[in-house]
Amino acid sequence: MFNPDQEALINAPLTKKVTGIAGAGTGKTTTVLGRCVRILNEFTVGNVILVTFTRAAAKDLKEKLTEKLTEPQLKRVKVGTFHSLMADILRKKASLMGFNSRFTILSPTSTNTLIRQIIEADDELMTTVLQDYKNGEYYDPSNPKMTGKIATSVADSLSKLINHANPDDLFNGIYDLKTIRFVEKGSRGIKVPTLHDIFRRSLEKALENQVMTYDHILFLTYLLGREGGLEEFKESAAYIFCDEYQDTNALQDAFVRFISDDNLTLIGDIDQAIYAFRGGQSDFMINHANEGDVVNLHINYRSYQPILDVANNIIKNNNTGRDFRRPLIAAKALDEEFEGVHRVRSSSTATETTFLVESVQKLLNRGIMPNNIAVLVRDRRLVAPIKKPSIKPM
Repeated sequence: MFNPDQEALINAPLTKKVTGIAGAGTGKTTTVLGRCVRILNEFTVGNVILVTFTRAAAKDLKEKLTEKLTEPQLKRVKVGTFHSLMADILRKKASLMGFNSRFTILSPTSTNTLIRQIIEADDELMTTVLQDYKNGEYYDPSNPKMTGKIATSVADSLSKLINHANPDDLFNGIYDLKTIRFVEKGSRGIKVPTLHDIFRRSLEKALENQVMTYDHILFLTYLLGREGGLEEFKESAAYIFCDEYQDTNALQDAFVRFISDDNLTLIGDIDQAIYAFRGGQSDFMINHANEGDVVNLHINYRSYQPILDVANNIIKNNNTGRDFRRPLIAAKALDEEFEGVHRVRSSSTATETTFLVESVQKLLNRGIMPNNIAVLVRDRRLVAPIKKPSIKPM
């Protein structure tokens, strides 16, 4: 049922931190489920916590666990995203922070509105924002006016600061040069001290209105951990899994360290890190890997070897994670369905688009369903030229 790599991860020590480096299509979820079943059988008390990166992943795990576990075992498993698990904890500990347990979690749109209200409530702050945003392009001294566009941009920059900064820096308001450069590179002129001031005011407003943004949830859980408020949750957990760890940020990593010791398995693939623009840092996964055992899943069940060879040749150029990487190996042999890997060099976007459209049309003419055809692009701006031509199933 399991290959040797998967068995190695399932049977890895339970008293030592384990990092699973899981390449694309290597049966990560199946292996996590296998290790979870083993842990539930070996630990008869305590909860097993599975932290996922998205709600969709959490839903998928819950459905698959339902097929594998008994009813008593299911009651001991908690599956959720970082935000959902943290929110549950904050509701139970709300009174320690001046909140009631029925606080409202704001949507991104409502968060933008909150930020706009904070800026507009202080003339000096609004003037600073308007003068700095795009070098004052929208600033009229005779009629200073905040717009939704500017407020949304400020909210996005603030979120980048919260998700990228060292948690202690968020607490102290003093940031390292790396964080300042990262945030201000895309902040359209808004300075980090201004963003921190807005962040501080947003926390005060949140307490006043009994609301939290998604970023507040991360930071307030960190504050709770600093003061020992996560010990009860930590003691209730027999074991903890964290998925897609290559995309975690500093506050999420701090949370994992607050609630775990060596009863921890991290799963991810450093070469699939895609959230650096939001503060995700694969270094956190590497740090954990250096603190315990590492198991590498590298047998791929999705692709043929020639396709994996192309991927391996590209991935090998990544310096980050080089020490833990193993080339992907295809589990299935070549068969009549494999039509080769074709490299096409185009002289322009127009010729490339024509080639793609004609290629897709030929596949449709052969009876291949549209949902079995994928076109991957490096930049979403390249999608429009591809979608514009008419492609019709025969």
